[in-house]
Amino acid sequence: MAEPQDSKYKGIPKALFPQVRQQIAERTGVLKKAIADQTKMLDAAAGDFETARSQIQAGIDDLQGHLDEANSDLSYINEKDK
Repeated sequence: MAEPQDSKYKGIPKALFPQVRQQIAERTGVLKKAIADQTKMLDAAAGDFETARSQIQAGIDDLQGHLDEANSDLSYINEKDK
């Protein structure tokens, strides 16, 4: 489970929010690309390699969890920056 944003970003001055926002945006971009790449691999493995498909899907699910966390972090930072 991801660390709550209150703990993760506690004590970070608002002046650093733009930098944190940029880092989260970069992480989000990398995760989206990795998910797209894994999805292509999943499509390529259609049917013939059920074990490979299962492993690729597990990887996609893991990446999606990280992407969801990054999106949640970004929402938190944006809310605190108001």
